Amino acid sequence: MAVIDFQLSLEEQCEAIWAATKANAQAEKNLRKAPPVVRLWDGEMRLQHLVQSEYSATFDLIEADTGPGEIQIPFSHPVGQWLFDEYGRLERGEKRNVNITVDYCGSRWGGMMDHVELELDDTGDQVVIARFSSDYERLKWYTCWANPWLPEWIQFPRVFILPGPIPWVLSTLLELQLHRERNSTWAMPNDPMDAAQRTNLDQSTWSMVVKPLSFAESMASGALWGIAASRFKNFHDIAKPMLEDGEITPVIQVYLDGDPEPWPGANLRHGTRVVSFEDRSGRYSTGTATGGSVWDGLIRTFTSFAEDFVDSTESLVTDTTIPPQYYEPGSKRTQKELPFVVWRDGEISGLESYRFRKTPSKGIQVVTGGHSMPGVVGAPT
Repeated sequence: MAVIDFQLSLEEQCEAIWAATKANAQAEKNLRKAPPVVRLWDGEMRLQHLVQSEYSATFDLIEADTGPGEIQIPFSHPVGQWLFDEYGRLERGEKRNVNITVDYCGSRWGGMMDHVELELDDTGDQVVIARFSSDYERLKWYTCWANPWLPEWIQFPRVFILPGPIPWVLSTLLELQLHRERNSTWAMPNDPMDAAQRTNLDQSTWSMVVKPLSFAESMASGALWGIAASRFKNFHDIAKPMLEDGEITPVIQVYLDGDPEPWPGANLRHGTRVVSFEDRSGRYSTGTATGGSVWDGLIRTFTSFAEDFVDSTESLVTDTTIPPQYYEPGSKRTQKELPFVVWRDGEISGLESYRFRKTPSKGIQVVTGGHSMPGVVGAPT
């Protein structure tokens, strides 16, 4: 952050600001030129290797789904030997699973190995190909119980139903499954996602946690409402349509020793996956830029549902206030109500390819159910 001496002349102040701007731009260029830091961890998140001799490596981050990753490395290299030696890892107590983190430009991609192959290429070299799945894959292996609190032989009521703002609903739904996984006996308060009410919750040994988000905070954010209904459904299957409808982004961060705490007093173990569901679009909450021109600037609109709660309408936002975060030195993230980068299609554009889809409403009636309540006898045949 540059400190401007306001005792200088206006021209000298402008020159100082311009020099600081160029220095910041150069620092960002240098950051992009730095190679990614690829680390391999064993099943207990103990560091085993720093990958530096790979033939190639690719990692993709897909919103609300599993992103693929791949490393190709010589079989003769210690990293290749370790990746392929599953028996040796088990004998040494390193567990079967292989975890990976990739740090680049201030972001971190985390995942686990899906499978490893040994291949003989055209040149006669043996190549180890390790393919990874991003940490979102972990959410696809959670079943949402009808009653997360009771034993498997007492599942009553038969359907779990939870309405509320989508980020809070999904956070609470996943939190309950994690408590069941850890056999947690924590006496849950009225709002288990409210950090102020988590006075005696110890998650220091958990491998995955949900970042606290109280019902009041989620309500105040203006996030779209939804209803989670599960009778042993897969968490991803429940979450995906809600994430799409509410334009909510699932975020999974890998907490490593030395990182800032995800929230005050988190007390997490090294390697914990921290899950949150964030409204980064602003489409239904604050409004966002959905159009405009180089002459008139960005046009902000606010989307709301029509009376049928299927179709949606857009209203023009007349507030042209610039978000105050843009005036904070060092602030990097774009603000959802007024994005500071817009890629325009044209002869000169940063876009190489894109796809834009609009889906109109279809059905006008939804019927649910299928079983009579306990004690009700069906009609005679």
